[in-house]
Amino acid sequence: LRKENIVLNFSPFRPVMKRYSEMPVLITGVGDIEKVAIDCGLNKYITCEEYCTIFPYLVPLSRRNYDDRWKAIEVIKKRFGVTDDAFFDEPIQINAVFVLNDVLKWEENIQIICDLLSTPDGKIAQKMPLEAPEDHIPIFCVNNDFTYADSFRLPRLAYGPFTRSLERIYHLMYGKPLKYHLCGKPEKITFEYASKSSNWFLKYNRRES
Repeated sequence: LRKENIVLNFSPFRPVMKRYSEMPVLITGVGDIEKVAIDCGLNKYITCEEYCTIFPYLVPLSRRNYDDRWKAIEVIKKRFGVTDDAFFDEPIQINAVFVLNDVLKWEENIQIICDLLSTPDGKIAQKMPLEAPEDHIPIFCVNNDFTYADSFRLPRLAYGPFTRSLERIYHLMYGKPLKYHLCGKPEKITFEYASKSSNWFLKYNRRES
């Protein structure tokens, strides 16, 4: 069984990720999202945790250790192929945001994402815009389930409440609806991708047999 035939929550975004292979993108979510990013061809990703560590003044309530900032900078310099420390004088311009799994630290993630959406090009604005930009960098989210069943007797909150919170806060800040792309059940794009993957798998197996 080839990995191309396994459909996971992020799988429909694989072709999209390849388009951003050499562009700085923000990724977030629990689990091994860095492995997912690399496997999907994202070479210049930065996690939301790394972003907050390098630019701690964006999330002042977190009280991050500035010693960790320089460690994170060295990691990103190597990953981005950057040699000049001046690259980190201002928050890094981001071309797209990929929310690849359930999110921890909602307040930090929503803050950073809303900051990046303050301009059309993912470069955080110098001051609060009087009007929201006509467009913003694309946001790609996997799953939109609201609750799930676990061992506890009441439903547990799933991924969906995060995107709904992000939508609401963006609208309160900028007065416009948030635009974002969804995949995962029950989104149509997921079933279309699974169908194409299944068809390719059947054709491949016929050729091999």
